[in-house]
Order: sequence, then C-alpha cells, then structure tokens
Amino acid sequence: MYLEQVPVEDILSISNRSYGGNGAIEVLAESMMELGLINPLTVRKVANDKYRLVAGRRRLAAAKLLGWSDVSCQIYPIGDDGEGEHFAEIALAENVNRMDMHPLDEAVTFRRLLDTGTSIKDIALKYDRSVSGIYQRARLCNLIKMARTKFRDGDMPLYAAAMLASLTEEQQQDFLEHNSGTIEAYNINAYLFFLQHQPVGLVADDKCAVCDRRTRHSDTDLFPEISHYNDVCTDSACYCRKVIALIAARIDTLFADQENDATVIVFHNAHPQLIPDGSKTINIGARTYVEVSLDKYVTSFSLEETAFVAVEVFFYGNRIEVSSRAYKKISKTEIDEAEGFVLPDSIPPEQQQAAKEVLGIQYKNSGDFERAVRQKVFEKVQRQVFTEKPAPERITRFVVESFNSRESKDRFKLCTGKKISQKFIAALSHAQQLVLLMALSINPWDLPQYDNVIAGVVADDNSLARFTGMTPEEITTLYQDTAAELVQEVLATEEEAG
Repeated sequence: MYLEQVPVEDILSISNRSYGGNGAIEVLAESMMELGLINPLTVRKVANDKYRLVAGRRRLAAAKLLGWSDVSCQIYPIGDDGEGEHFAEIALAENVNRMDMHPLDEAVTFRRLLDTGTSIKDIALKYDRSVSGIYQRARLCNLIKMARTKFRDGDMPLYAAAMLASLTEEQQQDFLEHNSGTIEAYNINAYLFFLQHQPVGLVADDKCAVCDRRTRHSDTDLFPEISHYNDVCTDSACYCRKVIALIAARIDTLFADQENDATVIVFHNAHPQLIPDGSKTINIGARTYVEVSLDKYVTSFSLEETAFVAVEVFFYGNRIEVSSRAYKKISKTEIDEAEGFVLPDSIPPEQQQAAKEVLGIQYKNSGDFERAVRQKVFEKVQRQVFTEKPAPERITRFVVESFNSRESKDRFKLCTGKKISQKFIAALSHAQQLVLLMALSINPWDLPQYDNVIAGVVADDNSLARFTGMTPEEITTLYQDTAAELVQEVLATEEEAG
C-alpha cells in the first residue's frame, strides 16, 4: 500500500447505503475547505488506470462538491489480497469506528455561513438544526486555543465548552489557569458565579431571550445537563445598565410618598460590579450616590447622631430588594469591641485573654471564628436529625417549607388540587408525604424528549421510568394519548373562535 494523489474522476464508487443526506456532506465539505483532507481515502487499483473506492465515500462526495480535481489516497495495488473480502472488512471497520464530525469543525462551517450573510434560519433548515443549536455551535469559535485543545482531547464536554465560549478571551485564560483537569459545567458555573454574579433572570427581557451572550442562550432544552445551573449574562456593560435601571425604579417606589434624602448607597450579598474600579460614586436615576462601607457605622435612631441616610440594595439571585436606613458613626472603642472575639461564659475570665490571642492566630478575624462555630453546629444538627426520630410536626413543617416558592406552590396545587397548608400535610402519613415530595420533584426537562418517544426511541432506564415504574410501551402510549388530547383541544379552540 502506498500514498498518492489520485484524480477524482478516476475513482469508482458504488454505494448500497440507503440512509444519510447531503446536509452532513456539505458540513464536511466546509470543513475540508477550511482544514484540507485530514484522512486520505482508501482505494484499490483496478484495470484501465482506475481505482475502486474502499473507504471514504463521504470524503469523496465532499471533494466532488468542492470541485477538487484530485485527492490523497492510500492505494492497494492490483492483485493485493484480490478476493475483495479484505477490502470489505476495511470499509466495515471504518464505518463502525468512524466518529461524527467534531462540533468545532461544525462551528467553523456555521460561523463562515453567518459571516457571509446566510440567515440563521436558512442554516438551521439546511442542516436540520434548531436556531439555538446553530448559535451554540457557531459560538464555539470564540474558544481560545487552549480551550479548543481540551475540548478536542475530550477533557471538556460540549455543554461546558458552550458555557466557556460565552466568556472573554481573558476570562477563559484565567479560568483554564485555575482549572487544569477535566472541565465540567459546574466548574464554569462556579467561576461565573464568583466572577460576575449576573443571573439572567434578574433583568431578562425580550432582547435577552435571543442574546448569545448568555450562557444557555435561548434554548433551555439544548443542553439538559446544565438546565439546573445558573443562566448567566456575560455582557457586563449591558447587564449593569439594566440592573441600575431596575434599582432606580425600586428607589422611586421606595420614596414615592416621602423625600429622598439618601446620599449613600450600600450593596449587600453577591452582586455585579456596578461601580468601576477607582470610583466611589454611581449615578442612579437623577441622583448621585456614594458607596460606603458600614464597618464603622451602626443604625441611628436619633436625628442628631445621624451621619447619613443610605439606600441599601439586597441581591437575592433573580430578585432585588431596596430599603433605606439612617446610620451613625461609632467610636474606636465600640469598633474594637465589635471586632473582638466574643467567647462563651463557660470560658473562665482568667483564660479569655489568652484564648483570644490564640484565636487571633488561628482565624483572620472574629467573623471567621463565628463561621467555624456555625459550621460545627450545622454538622451536629445534621447528625442529630439523621440519628434521632423527629417529631411528626417537625416532619410536617419540613414538607410545608419545601414548597415556599411561588412555583412550588403552583405545582403543589396542580398535583393535589389544593393549596399548600400545614393541616393538609399533617393529615398525610409520612409515606404519603415522601411520595408527594417525590412527585413534585419531577421537572419537565427530566422527561424523555417528545420526538424520540413518538419515534419509538425510549430508553429502559429513563427518568420517567425511574419515578413511576412505567415501561417504555406505557410511556409511548402516555405521550401519544396526551399529544392527541392537546391536538383536540387546539382544534376545539380554533373551531370556537371561527
């Protein structure tokens, strides 16, 4: 066998394959135009200076589509294992072991088409993909070289690569320098959370719905593996403008019936960087506020002692709350007392000073010590709850508090037909309470995809089967019946409207 350039017109190809379309060939052709032919075709020399194709049907089709005159081939001479069985085995091995085109190669194709003016909808129709799927693939071109290498080497799954591609080159570099092993979505999500604190849900509007600077873009079903992670905005400038507008609206509501005499602003909890480095002021609405640390101030209840009135902004994930409070400055003695280690009465007075000195070496400050105490309390409580038999009313209270969000309350009512109440929960046995928690923990994105089920492709071990014990046949029937009901409802509504 030897390697040589062979005219495309001299390669004879006979295929008995009855599946596969031109879309994949066109994607391959785009990749070959960009990267060249990475793997040569395999051919067998026959009579009249012709060659019989052994392996590489798609590569040959792509070469013809590109108008190439010749291609690189591994050539078996005439008479080399001439029975043909050996060549059939070669072709079979290549087809069995052939990997799908890497998403990065698809990304190059889709990005070029977008850059040359092809509409996203036309690309989606041509290659049988969703619009969001095309965006996600094209966005992979934003990955820096180090990230692309990890992705190609299998050290980063597709959904994690899509999240990483949302970041700037500097942020990607910083992330990879601190995450050298296998990358998963939770690694990137943690980085995003501590880096920017910019959940999309806080400011989402119509423009956000189609913006490709959000980590999950507009299709939450595209990567179900990360559907439970934060959907984070990576366009800091746009995000901060929207957050400031949201805070301005909250301040207007807060001071609707009174004069706004606040000159200071305080941000609580994890939040985006609304004030540029080196600055201490921020313009919100028609007013300018100064950011102040409250380390040396306490709440003031006297107008004479008040140093300033502050607008306090609290960030709770996808929610912002704004309040105002007057503060006074505290003396150095009060600061020292506030920052010192507070010890329990069980520590004898003569040992307290020595204990504080040791704690000052062990912990950076009293806050670290207090957090360590709380962590130990948490561990003790966990062990106690697990080993002791809790009172029934405590279990009931836990179940009720498990549905404290609006969404969970709505799902409870949908499931039981009743509003959540301690009386209703208490009437259930513990086994029934557990079943209720299990039923309400099922999420729509956990269910098998509709098109797969209708096509008869249902895995034996799927989320619905694990929760309900249903067989694939029963799941298929359930989906078909439900789809039929929905169709009939739509038809009935249309008939009433007409």
